[in-house]
Amino acid sequence: MSESIELAFLVRRLIDEDQAKSVMASIDGLLREQGLRDDVTMGWSILNDLGWMVGGESLHPFPVSQADVWCSEFEQTFQQCVSAVAPDADIRVKWGDPYEGW
Repeated sequence: MSESIELAFLVRRLIDEDQAKSVMASIDGLLREQGLRDDVTMGWSILNDLGWMVGGESLHPFPVSQADVWCSEFEQTFQQCVSAVAPDADIRVKWGDPYEGW
């Protein structure tokens, strides 16, 4: 049985624009692998004295079978992808239920 979920993420404390672009490329690869690239928007910017950041969110809810297991595995893989190019990054992943909100 599948349920619809929403995704949002924020990766902070990146050291420069090049690292932000590397993080985006890594996340892009994961989203493509999961078949979600067209369902998620993301971008990067500088947050004044907080450094560079990459953020993103799903454009609409998407269906997932066994959401609790899938979300946990996705989040773990997301952490690994980002940490491989930005080991000191602050990584936050948030899941939402389109019927209950965030």
